[in-house]
Amino acid sequence: MDEKEKTEIGESEDTGEGDKPKTPKATIDANTAAERMEKASEKLKVENDRADEHAAQKAIGGGSEAGQESTKPKKLTDTEYADQVMSGSLNKKDE
Repeated sequence: MDEKEKTEIGESEDTGEGDKPKTPKATIDANTAAERMEKASEKLKVENDRADEHAAQKAIGGGSEAGQESTKPKKLTDTEYADQVMSGSLNKKDE
């Protein structure tokens, strides 16, 4: 008898799945979480590589002070100057 004839007669077709134990839900959930973590890890690796490349380009590019304004010290008003002289903080350096 063929497989086709067996099913026509009424005999069930053997799929082989009846003998396998069912996978516990916790295992399925763990496998799903592991797959998500692997995908996230790949994305993170790509982002880290991109950041490393950016940092390398920035380091290689160097820097220039051309076109940058120098910072000028704040001009004190007469009152502020007098207050600082009287408090003794005008001529103090960072100790």
